[in-house]
Amino acid sequence: MNLRLRAITFAIFVLVIVYLTLLAIYKLLKWASYGKPENRTDRIGERIKGLFKYTIAQKRVLRNPAGLWHFLLFYSFLLVITVSMEEFIKEIIPTFSLRFLGVIYAVFRIGADYAGIFILSAIIAHFFRRKVLKQVR
Repeated sequence: MNLRLRAITFAIFVLVIVYLTLLAIYKLLKWASYGKPENRTDRIGERIKGLFKYTIAQKRVLRNPAGLWHFLLFYSFLLVITVSMEEFIKEIIPTFSLRFLGVIYAVFRIGADYAGIFILSAIIAHFFRRKVLKQVR
């Protein structure tokens, strides 16, 4: 594929993704507007602490026996998404790289490979558990 056709294809892809993202945000905001107004700018410190405690550290999830698997999947997806975003940005800005992170970059790249294998294994195991063994939550 010549360079110009590749650039046009990529631009169309980006425009479609941007459109779909904006449409999803619009629908989400419309849905959220049906609720009662609530002040979410109070207790900023407590809210930021909760963000790290329950979102980043996954504290509530780890209470559940299956929570460790969710935790591992969550961070596996974050690794894969980080590496994928780097590759995506490289398509727009060819000189872009996270190599300046040094050893952390190498760990991210290798970790993303293993994370991808883990994600695929988890999907297969979940499918087997639900469809073959007929187990429910």
